[in-house]
Amino acid sequence: MTTATRPAAALAALALTTLSASGAAAQDRSYFTARNAVYVEAGGNAGFISVNLDRLITPNIGIRAGIATISNPFSWNGDEDASVTVVPITANALLGSGSSRVELGAGVTILSGEIDSDLFDIHEEGTRIFPTATLGFRYQRPTGGPLFRIGLTPFFVDTEVIGWAGVSFGYSF
Repeated sequence: MTTATRPAAALAALALTTLSASGAAAQDRSYFTARNAVYVEAGGNAGFISVNLDRLITPNIGIRAGIATISNPFSWNGDEDASVTVVPITANALLGSGSSRVELGAGVTILSGEIDSDLFDIHEEGTRIFPTATLGFRYQRPTGGPLFRIGLTPFFVDTEVIGWAGVSFGYSF
């Protein structure tokens, strides 16, 4: 499989999973009222500390966007004013029913600014987009309240897979 087809294959797998999970969505629809969430994530698809908004389109399918701004991370380029803005955007499928669910997701992480990272082997200024994924556990009561997420959130950089993980705490309503 070529590098260009890997993200497409991951998104196709997510679409198939989402379609198979949509049958259960009809059963959960009547009592699942907490469709929105806000949470802080450490690590995860943004790689750092991010603030995120999440919207469940159905009880089993959702979208999420977040933002993190890092000023002078690790003294990048020795420039006191260096900063990077990170925006993760993902689609997710929740498998199972009730409050405790498996979360599968795919999307992109957008980095913009002065990027100087040995981990990603990138030393440039500008904007880069990386495919990312989520395989994790999500606790969210159907009627709202505390939200907890933990999972693996790898990044796909050129031909490499960079292992990563994250944990989130927030509130659903």
